[in-house]
Amino acid sequence: ETFGRTLSAGMSRFQSEAENLLASPDLESRQNVVFPGETAFRLYDTFGFPLDLTTDLAREHGMSVDMAGFDAAMEAQRKVSRGGAAFQAAGRDRASLYVEHGTSVTVFSGYETTEDSATVLAVLGDSGSVDTAEAGQSVEIVLDRTPFYAESGGQVGDKGTIRTDTGVFNVDDTFKPVPGLNVHRGTVAEGFIQTGDSAHARVDAGRRKAIKRNHTATHLLHRALRIVIGDEAHQAGSLVAPDRLRFDFTSVDAMTSEQLSRVAEIVNEQVVASLLVETRESTYDEAVASGAMALFGEKYGERVRVVEIDGFSIELCGGTHLEHTGAIGPFLILSEGSVAAGVRRIEAITGSIAVERMLREHQLVEGMAREAKVAWSELPDQIAFLRQRNRDAEREIARLRNQMAGGAVDSLLGGAFSVNGTQVVAATVEVADRDAFRALGDRVRDSLGSGVIVLGAVIDGKPNLIAMVTRDQLTLGLKAGQLVRDLAVHIDGKGGGRPDLAEAGGSNAAGLDQAIGAVQ
Repeated sequence: ETFGRTLSAGMSRFQSEAENLLASPDLESRQNVVFPGETAFRLYDTFGFPLDLTTDLAREHGMSVDMAGFDAAMEAQRKVSRGGAAFQAAGRDRASLYVEHGTSVTVFSGYETTEDSATVLAVLGDSGSVDTAEAGQSVEIVLDRTPFYAESGGQVGDKGTIRTDTGVFNVDDTFKPVPGLNVHRGTVAEGFIQTGDSAHARVDAGRRKAIKRNHTATHLLHRALRIVIGDEAHQAGSLVAPDRLRFDFTSVDAMTSEQLSRVAEIVNEQVVASLLVETRESTYDEAVASGAMALFGEKYGERVRVVEIDGFSIELCGGTHLEHTGAIGPFLILSEGSVAAGVRRIEAITGSIAVERMLREHQLVEGMAREAKVAWSELPDQIAFLRQRNRDAEREIARLRNQMAGGAVDSLLGGAFSVNGTQVVAATVEVADRDAFRALGDRVRDSLGSGVIVLGAVIDGKPNLIAMVTRDQLTLGLKAGQLVRDLAVHIDGKGGGRPDLAEAGGSNAAGLDQAIGAVQ
C-alpha cells in the first residue's frame, strides 16, 4: 500500500512537471524536449519515485531525461549526507573555517604509502574548531601529513582510521575544500582525539587497491575509445570508485555492440600485457610537449603529475595508480548510453568484482543451456526458435478464442427476446478480464444489428455489467447509461456512461442474476 501511494504521488508530480514543461511559452518545438535532471532527482529523493519509471514516462511523452543533471544532483546530495546532520545545522560558515586552516598545507604521502605518522593540527566540530572530540562525535580532522587521498579528478576520497594514544577515529571520507588542505571526515570510534596529538593514519588498503585498479583501467579505456571511435572522443567527466568506474566522453552517435566489444578487447589486451605504469612530475608545458593529454575539468598548476602506461597512454593525472596494468584483472563493460546531448557514458568493473560478475553470467548461461538441452553456443538459435514457436502458439490461441467467442455469440443471440418490438440480449457470461468482456459485448452488438445488449460477469471476484444500445434504438429514448444505473442497485454498485455504451461495477456478486433478470 505504501509503495502504491509512492507511485501514485510520484506519477502525479511527474505529470504536473511534464505538462508545465510542454506548455512552456518558451518551448519552440515539442521535439527533443529534455526533462530536467534536478526535477527527476527531486522525484526520486522526495517521493522515492524510481529513476527508471521517470525515464519510461518521459519517453512516453516524447522526452528524454537529463541524466547528467540527475547525477549532479545525486552527487550534491551525497556530499551533504556525508557531512552528517550536525554539520548541516552548523551556524558557522564552514567555507571560512576551511580557509582559516588552509594556511597549514597538508603533505600528501599517499602516492608512496597507505599509512603514515602525523600530528593532529585541528579538530573541526559542527560549529568550529574544538580542542577535543570524544567517542560518538562526528568531526573533521586536519593532519600535517596524510596518506589519505582527497576526492579529486573523479577519484573518490579514501577511508580508513586515524589512531592516537587516546582514541581511534574512523575516516568515512577525505576531501579537499581548499587547495592544499586535506580534511578527514568521520566519527570518533573509541576514546577521544585532541588537537596536537601524535597520530598514525592508515588507509583502507584493500579499498585503495580497488580504486587504483579502476583508475588505471580508466586511462586504458580512454585510449581504447580514441582508437575505436576516433580522436574526437574526449573525456567529459568520470567517477573512480572501489566497486566501479564511470567514464563520460564526447560522441554524437551511440556505440555499436561491435565497437564496445573491440574497446573491451583492447583494454584487456593491455591488462594481459602487464604494461609498466610510470608516474613522474614535470612542468605543465613539458608534460604537454611530451604528448600527455590534459583531462576534462581539471585545473593544473605549474607542476603536474604525468601517468604513462608504457607505449599505450600518457595523461596528466593526480590520482593513485597501479604499478603495472596486469594488476587490474578482468575488465568488463556493463553499459553504454547517453547522458546529455553529445555526451555518452560507459560504466565498467574490474578485478574480483568483474570475476564474480562473469562467473554469475557463466552459471546463468550454463543453467539456461541445460534447461534448453543444447550447448551454450546454440542458445541464440534455440531462443529464436522458441520465440517463433511462441508467436505461432499465440496466433493459434487467438484463432481458437475467436472460434469460441463466435460460439458464445451464437448462443447469446439464440437467447434474445423482444420487448415492444426491440430485440434484447440479456445474460451472464464467463470472461477472463475486462477487455474480453467488452470485446464480447461488441461482437454481440455487431451481430445483433439492432437492439439492446446487457451482459453481466464476475471479474476478479467483483460483479460487472455492460449495457449497449444500437444507434437506431436511441431515437426511441433508450439510454444505456440510465439502464445500467438502474440495474447496478442489484449488485450494490453504481455506473454510467454514454447513451450507447455504459458500464457498472459493484460488490454483491450474488445479485448479478437478479440484475440480468430485471432487464426485461
